[in-house]
Amino acid sequence: MRLDFVGVDPGNPDDDCPAVFIDPETGDFYFQGDTVTDPDVIAWINSDSRIKDTESVVRLPAAMAEIIMEAASGRYERGKRRFTPDTHPRPAEDVRSTREQADIR
Repeated sequence: MRLDFVGVDPGNPDDDCPAVFIDPETGDFYFQGDTVTDPDVIAWINSDSRIKDTESVVRLPAAMAEIIMEAASGRYERGKRRFTPDTHPRPAEDVRSTREQADIR
């Protein structure tokens, strides 16, 4: 599997951040963010769109609206990396660099 990184919350320079990714083959969106556990929010969402056991609600901050629009419009930079292999804060978890070095897609 290969995903395109689109961007992270501009207000969070640390490595623990909400982020947006795109599957370049299907165009599907992947959102990394805080899992919503507030029962009132879950109930509200569930009243319009049933949340299945296999689903979760993820919150992304409003500051990421431009990044989400960039992903939705297809204007994002394909192949962009947040961290290069040399600057990755957790090299042992950098699956993407490992796959690229082995030319695995």
